[in-house]
Amino acid sequence: MRAPKTLAILALALSCAACEYPVSNVTVEQNEEESKGTVSLPPAPAPADFVIKEKNDDGTLRVLGIIEYKDKYLEKQVTLTAHIASVSPECDPAEAKKTNAKCDEPNMIIMDDPDADARLLVVGFEHAILKKKKIAEGETHTLAGTYKTMALGFTDTESGVLQLESIDGNAVVDTK
Repeated sequence: MRAPKTLAILALALSCAACEYPVSNVTVEQNEEESKGTVSLPPAPAPADFVIKEKNDDGTLRVLGIIEYKDKYLEKQVTLTAHIASVSPECDPAEAKKTNAKCDEPNMIIMDDPDADARLLVVGFEHAILKKKKIAEGETHTLAGTYKTMALGFTDTESGVLQLESIDGNAVVDTK
C-alpha cells in the first residue's frame, strides 16, 4: 500500500520539476504611453440607436417593428410596407399526386429591406392573384392582414404569421 503512494508522490514531483522554464534573456521595452494603458475607442452609440423603429415614415408598420412589439399587434389588423424576399413555388396537385408529394399552401417571406434579418411569413393568397396583380419577388408592397401566431396550417410563435387580405389595397381573394 505504501509503494503506490510513494510512486504517486515521486511522479508528481518529477512532473512539477519538468514544468519550470528557464528565465528568458530577452528584454522587453515599453514606452511610457503604452504603459499607461490608454485605448482609443469609437464614440458610444446614441440611445436612439437602440430603439427599434416600429413604423415607416408613411405610418405603415415595419416587419421588425411588428415582431418586436408583437403583443401590441397579435390577432389584430395590420398594414405593413415590406420587401417580398421570396414566394413559394407553385405546386400542381395533379403532378404532386403522381410523385406522392404534398402541395403546401402558397406563402411568401417579407422583410423590411433585402438586407434585413427579421422575416415574416405571409399566407392566405393564391399564386394566380400575384400573377394577376404582377407582384413578384424583390419588389416592395403594402400588405394588409391579420397578424397571428398560426394561420392556414403555418405556425411561427416567435415571429408570427400574416394572414394576408390585401396587397397595395387590392383584395387577395379573387371575386371574379
